[in-house]
Amino acid sequence: VASINPQLSSWIFTLTCLLGLYPIARKAVKLARGGTPFAIETLMSVAALGALYLGETAEAAMVLLLFLIGEKLEAYASSRARSGVQALMDLVPENTTLIIDGVRKEVPASQLQPGDVIEVAPGGRLPADGVLMTTLASFDESALTGESVPVEHEEGGKIMAGAVVVDKVVQVQVTSRQGENAIDRILHLIEEAESRKAPLERFLDKFSRWYTPLMMLV
Repeated sequence: VASINPQLSSWIFTLTCLLGLYPIARKAVKLARGGTPFAIETLMSVAALGALYLGETAEAAMVLLLFLIGEKLEAYASSRARSGVQALMDLVPENTTLIIDGVRKEVPASQLQPGDVIEVAPGGRLPADGVLMTTLASFDESALTGESVPVEHEEGGKIMAGAVVVDKVVQVQVTSRQGENAIDRILHLIEEAESRKAPLERFLDKFSRWYTPLMMLV
């Protein structure tokens, strides 16, 4: 297109830049209103507009394209992390069988307290951390530890919430409160890691606070 009609090519690049710039500029304005006027989005917006003003449409389009690809990759990674969190949350059953004075009663897992005794059939998941009261039993802990082979536990062994009973009906004494089992701790670590910025991201934030206004002045 550039060799046949340079003007048309320039207009195509300009339109592409404006379309790509719109979400970046909108985010820059939102951040500026929130008290962060010199974010990396502001720098990208100014750089793209400057390139367009100078007639460097191809360069502006390439810069915006690379930035948007990076944004999409970050969003994809974040989505995968959220899917992993949801998968972990699904490991905890909503209800369980509570044994009180030899009587079995179906109760919400959220009501369990340390010291309660629960019964779990083969194929069922533990709703809380606990201590095995059955002589010997096997558990599938692959979702928690990555171990592909069922793990045998003896009486008194500690079992994590989310483990699947493999071979027999077991009784387990609950040791964790609501929101304090192994899965909850894993979820907390994931959420903490997501909320904490990487060293490079922190450096770029600090760098953009100085570099962006300097480039705008120049």
